[in-house]
Amino acid sequence: MKRLLVTALITGLLFLTVGACQSQAAEPASRYVAGSYQAEAAGYGGNLTVTVDFSQDQLLSVAVAAAAETPGIGPEAADQLAEAILAAQTFEVDGISQATVTSDAIKTAVKACMEQAAATR
Repeated sequence: MKRLLVTALITGLLFLTVGACQSQAAEPASRYVAGSYQAEAAGYGGNLTVTVDFSQDQLLSVAVAAAAETPGIGPEAADQLAEAILAAQTFEVDGISQATVTSDAIKTAVKACMEQAAATR
């Protein structure tokens, strides 16, 4: 019985030692591959193009070409949403009232840009 207890104790210590020695996966050095990425999505008036510039760890700029959207609504909403996305550093922001389709298209295109730029693909 004593021999069984010693064997179990040694086996347990061996597993703990091996587990502690294994290296843990290092986090990526950066979130994004720096550069400029572009994506399109279907807006209210047709396709719109979004360009997002990235550093290794953040969004630097968001530009939306929304000329085909409803004048007085779509382009203004695109500017507001681009600012909100840049400030939040994510596409997961509230859409602009009365420009739902345009807002959804912009967020979809920014998400695609973020996926393109992701450091771990």
